[in-house]
Amino acid sequence: MHRRQQSRPANPSHRSRHVRPAAAADPRRHRLRRRVRSARRGRHRPPGGGRRRRGAGGRGADARLRPGRRLCRAGDRRPRGRGGTGRSGVVIVKVCGVRTAEIAEVAVEAGADWIGIVFEPRSPRHAAEADARAVVAAVAGRADLVGVLVEPSSATCDELAARYRLSAVQAHGDVPRDLVSRCDVPVIRGINADSAEAAFTVDWWPDGLILLDAAPDADGGLPGGTGRRLPPEWAAEVARHRRILLAGGLGPETVADAIARVRPHGVDASSGLEREPGVKDAGLVRAYVRTARAAFDVLAEQGSVSAEGAIR
Repeated sequence: MHRRQQSRPANPSHRSRHVRPAAAADPRRHRLRRRVRSARRGRHRPPGGGRRRRGAGGRGADARLRPGRRLCRAGDRRPRGRGGTGRSGVVIVKVCGVRTAEIAEVAVEAGADWIGIVFEPRSPRHAAEADARAVVAAVAGRADLVGVLVEPSSATCDELAARYRLSAVQAHGDVPRDLVSRCDVPVIRGINADSAEAAFTVDWWPDGLILLDAAPDADGGLPGGTGRRLPPEWAAEVARHRRILLAGGLGPETVADAIARVRPHGVDASSGLEREPGVKDAGLVRAYVRTARAAFDVLAEQGSVSAEGAIR
């Protein structure tokens, strides 16, 4: 794949004068922007002990760039699903690669916060236009929709966000830092790494939310979901310094242990919920979401979730 190298702004602390104002019409987008932007773990610094960069007005890079707060404030409880089960919006449970209205409904009813729709045509989880629209209609604003893309342009991000009511995009591959400031929606950075050191070397905003997944096979393949679990020891090291969505082979039987050992800001599962590539199993989706919610509740009962939404 040929890529056009995008230059980094000389001073990333300030937006370009050509940046369009962020769209504010969709309340779902505003809620997720707050969530991806703050819930910061201010006590932790990146390795090396350096201070975080500050933006205009003394705010951190996350406040300036919009990758977010949680969807609702800590302690705020809101109904989800027919049962009206309320819960705090402190942590994130995401189901990715959703292609059908049935699976979207199951995920939302079980309590998923985010539903991921894959727009990369080479992926077996790619959602065609009719499928994506069916997922959007099934979710009906009860969860946030995240578009999953490989090396997207800002124009592509904005077009898909408007067409499918996306609250954010999740970008994989070679993603420049300034994509955040050029998009009208928050950007979650997908990182594939084989060690904590490799994850820390990725050029991304220190306070930005990242999705952490295992490195792809030696023969290459698409960046993104690998289906392989991350070693919890070094994944936990990354989680102590960065706000992460933990991915990599998660499913009903593995997610509780991963949450307990890594203590991520959220979890993301796709291949571990499938009967075959691209075909989700409703029972696995339901069990994964409920198990993840219960595991995060255990952390909260242990006092491991702060009022600001950080995992201690």
